Amino acid sequence: MERRLSDGVVRHAAGSLTAEEAAAIYARDQLLWMQLPASTAHPQSLPAKGSKRCKRPSDPAAEGAARPRLLGASVEPALAELYARHPAAYTPKFHVENAAGSDAAQLTAPACFDPPSEGEGGRKGGSSGARGRARAAAAALAPPPRFYVSTILNNVDSAVDDFLSAAPSPPAGLFADATYDDGLWLFVGRNPCRSSADDGAPAPPSEATGTHDQGLDNGGAKNGRRHGKRRRVEAASGNKSDAPSTNDEEGEALAGRAEHTDDVDHTGTWHIQLCGTKTWELRPATDAPVWGDTPPTLTPKLPGAVKARGGRVVLRLVVEEGDLLMVNTRAWWHKTEIAPQRSFKGLSVSFARDWYDGALPPPPAPGGEKRNDCELDPRLYAPCDLDEGDIALDSADVPESLPRATDPNCEVVGAEVDGEVEVVLMALRPIAEGEPLTVAPDSDGEYEEVEVDLETGELVRLE
Repeated sequence: MERRLSDGVVRHAAGSLTAEEAAAIYARDQLLWMQLPASTAHPQSLPAKGSKRCKRPSDPAAEGAARPRLLGASVEPALAELYARHPAAYTPKFHVENAAGSDAAQLTAPACFDPPSEGEGGRKGGSSGARGRARAAAAALAPPPRFYVSTILNNVDSAVDDFLSAAPSPPAGLFADATYDDGLWLFVGRNPCRSSADDGAPAPPSEATGTHDQGLDNGGAKNGRRHGKRRRVEAASGNKSDAPSTNDEEGEALAGRAEHTDDVDHTGTWHIQLCGTKTWELRPATDAPVWGDTPPTLTPKLPGAVKARGGRVVLRLVVEEGDLLMVNTRAWWHKTEIAPQRSFKGLSVSFARDWYDGALPPPPAPGGEKRNDCELDPRLYAPCDLDEGDIALDSADVPESLPRATDPNCEVVGAEVDGEVEVVLMALRPIAEGEPLTVAPDSDGEYEEVEVDLETGELVRLE
């Protein structure tokens, strides 16, 4: 088999790959990044109520199709209209990814998906019916200027069909035999630049197809864990995470969920960026069954790779309007952030669907078990009984963010491992197998108080 990531990860230009070539790259790497051809966009604007909706996201568009409503500058009004039609489909699995320091109570589905116009209690055009009620709810609590939220649409009253009929779709041949459940992920963030007055126009597209850092190779991720004692060398930061990128002129990026993999039986998830940009950071989950004995190896010289804080090599991709990113989220650790946006009033919007091929079980029945709550990273449970001074997690396994506790059981330190100094998570006291791993709070940090459901891993915020 051809070496995985043999060409790194680059954004393939629209039309540069056949469906067969794209499928082959995805089968090899479980990851593919490409621009959508204009011809894959659905031709219609939002369908009239009661009209026949598109059932397949890969339906080919007619020749000379018009730009779909859910793309570029038209995303905000189109999303507001879709939300007003189906508020019950957008609300149940609404989740705040990042409140950007604001009161999370301000971040509601109506406020984020159909915000009131400046100086008004809602958009122009009357206040009767479902849309009027949605506007009234939004007027009660307008969202803060910066936020990152998500929701899962289920096909209540054809809400998913309506959304897909107005959105771009993957190339027709790429998912010809795919099946889908009835869910659709929607991600909405707003993070305007500090320095630019936004005129609503799109920013010029990037000429780069990925970032490339010429740092020194750290040898790639290590497989497995080691739990013997190691000589402590030096104390390190309590949080190994790469902080959201910051630029005094532009502002700070909004981070999404901590690095994670998804426990779902699917062939993969495809994401389409509707407006703005989103930055993805990925690294292979080397123990994922799909890799067999040959997981990808990342080096800093690989196109799309960078050397992250702590010496770990990751892929960092800036996905732009009209881009399609296909990723097996079981096989790649991933996290996202929304950089300061120069266009569309700071808006970044994308949507995603899980797809299934014939080798997998059928997708969940309508109304099935898609979840959008926050769960503790599965690596953050003690993998075995640990004694004081044992290494709980090696450098390659320490997640990007760590739970904080006033009585922590671990600390992040520099330790000598096989003659080299690595950043590891070390036990401060005996820890039982399955106990959540925690570190001390930063002295200047502000945190929400949560409990962990040890059966499900769900984080429950405490009032």
